[in-house]
Amino acid sequence: MAVTNDSFQGTLEGTDYGDNVDYDGGSREKLETGRYDYTLTITDGKVSFKVQAREFEGNDSWVTVEEKQKIRDGSILNGSFDAESPPDNEATVRFNFNREFASSKGAYELEFHKVS
Repeated sequence: MAVTNDSFQGTLEGTDYGDNVDYDGGSREKLETGRYDYTLTITDGKVSFKVQAREFEGNDSWVTVEEKQKIRDGSILNGSFDAESPPDNEATVRFNFNREFASSKGAYELEFHKVS
């Protein structure tokens, strides 16, 4: 069954500079097609964030559906993205987090839910 809301958190430190959190039917179910709102909270350091979706037509690649944004410690970012899919009404989505240059740590929490 496809996901319509979820939350997770992560920490980037040491040699860990990036996380990709995939909703691809593997360890996390795909998202139900639609529009989603999210809230990203940075609790420590500086993190860049973007949302990608899998495009299956043509070259089977990742396309950006929410442009990269840089967020600092103590900041909250609210936004939205569209999860579109092939005919099965389930979308493959990737949340991409990267620790920013010269930041020793990046800790984040993301919550999202379907709005339409």
